[in-house]
Amino acid sequence: MSTRAWIRCPDGGKQATASSVPSAAQATVFTAEAPVSISVVIMDFLLIPPTWSAWSAWLSNITEFSVKNFKIDVMFALECDLPGCEPPPEGRDVPPQPRSDSGADRIDLVLLDVGGPIYDDTPYRDALLRAAGELAAEDGRSIDEAEFQQVYDRHRQAQGGSLRTAVAERFLTPPDRQRLSDRAERYWEYPPSALHGDVLPTLQQLTERYRIAVVANQRAAVLDALRRDGVADYIDIWAVSEIVGAEKPDPRIFQHALREAGVEPKNAVHVGNRLDTDVRGAHRVGLRTVWVVRGEAPPEPTPEQLAEPDVAVFSLAELPAALERLQEAR
Repeated sequence: MSTRAWIRCPDGGKQATASSVPSAAQATVFTAEAPVSISVVIMDFLLIPPTWSAWSAWLSNITEFSVKNFKIDVMFALECDLPGCEPPPEGRDVPPQPRSDSGADRIDLVLLDVGGPIYDDTPYRDALLRAAGELAAEDGRSIDEAEFQQVYDRHRQAQGGSLRTAVAERFLTPPDRQRLSDRAERYWEYPPSALHGDVLPTLQQLTERYRIAVVANQRAAVLDALRRDGVADYIDIWAVSEIVGAEKPDPRIFQHALREAGVEPKNAVHVGNRLDTDVRGAHRVGLRTVWVVRGEAPPEPTPEQLAEPDVAVFSLAELPAALERLQEAR
């Protein structure tokens, strides 16, 4: 009795032997009378078995084994000497299968912002306040935190323009914007406590079905926080502005993620918490959008604002259902 497995990797040019097929799957696959080939399309969990009853339990095992590492497809050539799994007669019915991978409504890739959806935006707000306070003190002035919060909230409500520019114009001078930005970056980091509690459970759920990309206006140092907090384990594609050389809403940062994933815009969804950089920027590239209304999202979103994204949610825990609704809508 023997089992051979060929894994077709994303680059299409490599073959590797899979020696670690789960034992639970082996117990099921060793039911074929003769060598049998079966196809598994991991992205949509489409299984075409010789007989459905013999392979239904095997589906969950093999997708868990393969989906995170390969994401494309796997062809297993099986050999064993046990009876009970002859190919079905021609025309025999099999149970309905999941959606195929040819529909225009299919979602293959989820693009995810960092500040807001993953981490609380408060550390960025605090870094900007600290930097503005230091620069103002150098000129013998001080900043009232309550007034700073008013500027911050007005900016959130407006969903347009640069917060750094608004702070510099109100508390410093317009030419001080770059100094403010550089100073704030010294203090801008996410502690473990800033990670939203719904992030890891949601990512674990999403990664069973989609590839995930980070698309964020962030310094490269954010990667350290994402690795520390276990988020990076679920990410397949990285598009961080300091590394890519473009910031949202620049189309290039979205296009970088799409190109790295080999996915067309119609098969991807961007998830972010700002209308100007996330929702409008992604729409211009042809992406569908989910607006996460927290962090730098408006304190009181208007009906007009809520109508801009394809779907609006108020926590990341709502994202899996939102993605389902997007697929059903087309």
